[in-house]
Amino acid sequence: MSSSYQLGRVFISHSSVDKPFVRKLSRAIEDAGFQVWLDEKELLVGDPLPQKISDGVASAPVVLVVVSEAATRSRWLRFELNHATQRMVEGKSRVIPVVIDNTELPAEVAGLLYADFFNRGWAAALKSVITALEHEARARAVNGAFWSRAEQLLSDAFGTTGMIFGGSEGYRPEDFNTVFIPNPDPGTEEITVPYETLADYRNQREPVPKIWATEFTEAVERFGESFAIVVTQRPLGFPVSRTYEHNHRVHVVTNGWNGKVYSQVIYADLSGLDKYEEELHVVKSARDFLVVLVNQG
Repeated sequence: MSSSYQLGRVFISHSSVDKPFVRKLSRAIEDAGFQVWLDEKELLVGDPLPQKISDGVASAPVVLVVVSEAATRSRWLRFELNHATQRMVEGKSRVIPVVIDNTELPAEVAGLLYADFFNRGWAAALKSVITALEHEARARAVNGAFWSRAEQLLSDAFGTTGMIFGGSEGYRPEDFNTVFIPNPDPGTEEITVPYETLADYRNQREPVPKIWATEFTEAVERFGESFAIVVTQRPLGFPVSRTYEHNHRVHVVTNGWNGKVYSQVIYADLSGLDKYEEELHVVKSARDFLVVLVNQG
């Protein structure tokens, strides 16, 4: 499977007035080997419009925002733009403005480089879009490579990995990959610990934002888990509760209220490391710190 196909579907946010341009752009992107999320292909009569659009934006690694005079008057484009820029801030997607007339960029994307179809012409502007998509596809491939290595690191450190699945309650069930640690209570089963991995797929050492950590913690707590682990190539961009005394790259964020602890998330910071043995040492230290916290109750 090509890396362009692995990128996922590119969401095109636009006004219906600009549909002829958007259809042409969509065909050109697909001809280049990428997939496109386009409302007229995805939506059916009776669909809950806000939810379907939110899902489309949430699953898109790249959102193209077609900027025009008509678009600035579209409440739906504003809705989509708010979702897209939030994900951009969280480091979950790339937003690319696509300018087709002399309208100024919306404030949310005013600082971004854009594809200028109005002044540069179709061929040059399209090339800039495809180049950006190719870059993102390569970055996502790197992300996949790190995920595979992180899986091996966790397996080597913890001995085995598994998975737990969410139930049917709620709109979007969640599932987690897991590792296992001994239960301090004799004669009881091992403790299941969800984990997540974060790649520095743009190779820019962008810190993990606080909002990502908050949302991950909320997902863990909704699942009813008290402990979790994150293996990250990106440094942490938020305060931690405590750093492991035996390894300064291992931290815990404790979440609670009025003295009651709801969850503790261990972060194994692999940023800047390039040797497997060094990374494994950090992940093993995270395992040891996790065992200490579990035994402390």
